Amino acid sequence: MAVALASLLAVLSGCTEDEFSTDQYVRDGVALNVYGPQPVTRGGQLRFLGSNLDRVVQVIIPGVDPITDIEVVQAGVPSEIRITVPKDGPEPGLVSLVTSDGQTLTTRTELTYSEPIEFEGFSPSSACPGDVITITGDYLNLIQEVIFSDEVLVSETDFESHTRYEIRVKVPEAAQTGVIGLGDIDMTLPENEGLFANVITSEEELTVVLPTVTDVTPLDVRPGDEVTVTGTLLNCISSVRFAGAEEVAAEDFVSRSATEIVVAVPDDAHDGEVVCVAASGIEIPTGKSVTIDLPTVTGVTATSRFKAGLTVMITGSDLDMVTGVTFAGDASAEFTFSDRTGSITATIPAEATDGVITLTTAAEKSVETQAVTLVKPVITGFGAAEVMAGDDFTVIGTDLDLVTGVTLNGAECEFTADSDMRLTVSTVLTSSTGIVTVTAANGDSADSPSELIVNHDSITIVTDITASAAPGGTVTMTGSSFNMIESITLGDVKVTEYLSRSDGEIVFVVPDTAAPGVYFPHFVLTTGEEEDSALSFEVLGAERTIWEGNILISWGDGGRVSIPASGFEGCTEGMTINFYFEQTTETWSQIQFNYGNWSALIFPEVGAQTFAPTENSAGWGWTFGSRCLTCTLTQEILDGISANHGEFEGVDCGIIIQGDGGILFTKVTVK
Repeated sequence: MAVALASLLAVLSGCTEDEFSTDQYVRDGVALNVYGPQPVTRGGQLRFLGSNLDRVVQVIIPGVDPITDIEVVQAGVPSEIRITVPKDGPEPGLVSLVTSDGQTLTTRTELTYSEPIEFEGFSPSSACPGDVITITGDYLNLIQEVIFSDEVLVSETDFESHTRYEIRVKVPEAAQTGVIGLGDIDMTLPENEGLFANVITSEEELTVVLPTVTDVTPLDVRPGDEVTVTGTLLNCISSVRFAGAEEVAAEDFVSRSATEIVVAVPDDAHDGEVVCVAASGIEIPTGKSVTIDLPTVTGVTATSRFKAGLTVMITGSDLDMVTGVTFAGDASAEFTFSDRTGSITATIPAEATDGVITLTTAAEKSVETQAVTLVKPVITGFGAAEVMAGDDFTVIGTDLDLVTGVTLNGAECEFTADSDMRLTVSTVLTSSTGIVTVTAANGDSADSPSELIVNHDSITIVTDITASAAPGGTVTMTGSSFNMIESITLGDVKVTEYLSRSDGEIVFVVPDTAAPGVYFPHFVLTTGEEEDSALSFEVLGAERTIWEGNILISWGDGGRVSIPASGFEGCTEGMTINFYFEQTTETWSQIQFNYGNWSALIFPEVGAQTFAPTENSAGWGWTFGSRCLTCTLTQEILDGISANHGEFEGVDCGIIIQGDGGILFTKVTVK
């Protein structure tokens, strides 16, 4: 009675090509690819497969009224619809499908009928999973499967008994309330895949009696406690779910019978209702909610002192439920639980601050200890009240082993911790008199009770200076006692142009005659004395190379020139950048300029992000060989390099160059 799908192709007629198609599968129109079974049983199920069949509103079978009771099994592409063939009246002939917009699809093969099977009914009308029901009719010996709702198949090999007039079959655990179907093909067998079974459905529904829950005890629990669920048909329960946790499968139950399930509470269970899930997938709320107990804290004590790196002991009850210990300051701590004492020992993190300690459980519940106050570093004095700039000095105090940073008058200093009572701190030539501040990892800080006096060999003190500048560029010095400076020289070259002067800052222009090199600015004071700056800066060459190599540029990896952002330090508005390259092939070419973050860089001489050196409009013409493109570094471009530099190929790039056309870059300079 079954025919392979391939023999059931339905060819359409009476429709336009753009509306319907027999392609497998069309996306926009409606298409019928196959229907069956063929022949079909009167009163049985007829299936249609294709595209967008959910748009079908009528199925017309000869001899009966148009059928509008259409089950949409799947909409869209692919799609499937099903109808029940009337028992009385249907005649052999072509079948037509009418869509919602009035179009008609008509099969080219006639529908025929298989006459003998009759499905009279079943009893009892309600049953529990595991009960046996009796199906009556005629020619039931042709039936190979019974189909319970929802698509739960029972093969004839599992029937309790099977004759022409009667089938006795056990209701499966996964069955749900619904009609019963009889199929003439055993679809549980792999060799029957792709076939259409004749399916006859009952007129009445079988009521599948669900399990019931009468109680859940106890309701106040800890993870790992056993909970007992009582009720009926509990042997049909496949899993139990606690709020916030994965379902506990039947194989993990402590025990299960028809009237009782014993299950352990999962470690990550939360407060909430317990839900049982039947083998059919139907959820059965118990109406009972469990409350996951909290641990209690009775005290927290320091094993020595409340100091970072030392330990505390937390006492209480049910502390074995704790999965996390966090100190104030959101500082997670390492901890251990002692079965012997029932207490927790935790190490105080360096980042911990004053406040409560929070204990958390897998159920995302928390409980707090009383607030604790942590030990902080304290400065009591110095080894000596004065120090020469550049020498070391000693800080004396308590708990100085907590210190992670030291500043003198706001400037960071290098230091070593000799002990918890002594630090050795280094000064530099630019250090100045001021308060010493120590800081711990958690942000706690302590100031010295008095200033440390820093003496200098010089009258003037330079605390900061521009790192480098080219002739014509500017240098900014900050410090103190600059009003004592009458003149500044760089080697044998005297500075003649100042942009600003004050007691704390001088901005001067590097003379054009200054030779490249590193200089400690030399000061002639108003008193006639002379001294040198403690800090140096570099005078850059007239033309300074900031990139050099041999890269044939392209649009891919290995074909890009990455110019470091550091190469532009000391550059000032109006300086030029020079791109040296060779045109290796006689073809059209282009060079694209980008900032280090790949945003467009436009030089005023180019007027666009991309420069084409072989275009006549660029003033180059079709001349090949070595070339140099010179562009102006405007203030806008310098600001853009500073703001838009980025990491590329391991370089903090100020400019990235790419392109094509056989251009070999060899050098980039600034002047």
